[in-house]
Amino acid sequence: MLSGKPDAGKTLTASVLLGALKLPLYVIVMDKLMTKYMGETAIKLRLIFDIMVSNRGVYLFDEFDAIVAERAGDNEVGEMRRVLNAF
Repeated sequence: MLSGKPDAGKTLTASVLLGALKLPLYVIVMDKLMTKYMGETAIKLRLIFDIMVSNRGVYLFDEFDAIVAERAGDNEVGEMRRVLNAF
């Protein structure tokens, strides 16, 4: 797990890792994964984890703070809490 401010080099670090491991890099941008429809975000996340079983690689879940920020929102109906817990 890589953590840091924007432009701290998290994606670059993942790229270096995949070069050393000779594996492809798959970047999942979390804020693009989220939808406004109940349950759809969790379904998309499940699809990604299913793909991970058959496709070896380095999976970088970028912009992960998009889930955490939504989870804490006053207008949140529990969807992001469920997604984060499932993750």
